[in-house]
Amino acid sequence: TAVDAETAAIGDETPPVEWAAAEPSRKPRRWLWWAIPTGVVVAGLTTASLILIAPGTSIGGVPVGFHTAGAAAGAIEDRLAATTLVISGPDGEAQVSAADLGASVNARTLADSAHAAHPMWNIGSWNSEPQQALVSLDPEVATAALKAAAPSLYTDPVDAVLAFTAESGTYVVTPAVPGTGIDLDTVRAALNEAFAAGTTT
Repeated sequence: TAVDAETAAIGDETPPVEWAAAEPSRKPRRWLWWAIPTGVVVAGLTTASLILIAPGTSIGGVPVGFHTAGAAAGAIEDRLAATTLVISGPDGEAQVSAADLGASVNARTLADSAHAAHPMWNIGSWNSEPQQALVSLDPEVATAALKAAAPSLYTDPVDAVLAFTAESGTYVVTPAVPGTGIDLDTVRAALNEAFAAGTTT
């Protein structure tokens, strides 16, 4: 019948097939491969610039650029510990170390001051003028060490004597005789000169 023919015709129709375009594959995010390491490097450099002393900075002839304050203090103390005083006298030459002389320097204060005045992040503070480091001595320790190293340069002082003479009925004064030795101010100046010049002798 007409109805059956129409129904058959409808049932025989196949729906049209269309191919959809394939979704583009996502490219790997290669920028992450260098962005993350770069970020780490930048963060590290930023941190370093905050805690390090500017390049070209020196304290008492000791280069402390690219040092933390703690490392700079250690470098200053190491330089002083390696410094030797040479004494020339009638007995020849004798050497005394800075440690034997009781020499010291306020290394941590100097290092903290250098970092505060010349941090690495402040490019304008790079290659600054050298900062002076003053060496101090323990007078008793230094005198004992120098006297042991060069005894011929030392004579003990003699006190003045007041004596009564019965024959004349008067007092007689024997004047004092000053002692001799190595002047500690000269020793201190020599150590400071060596420190400033960057030498250890």
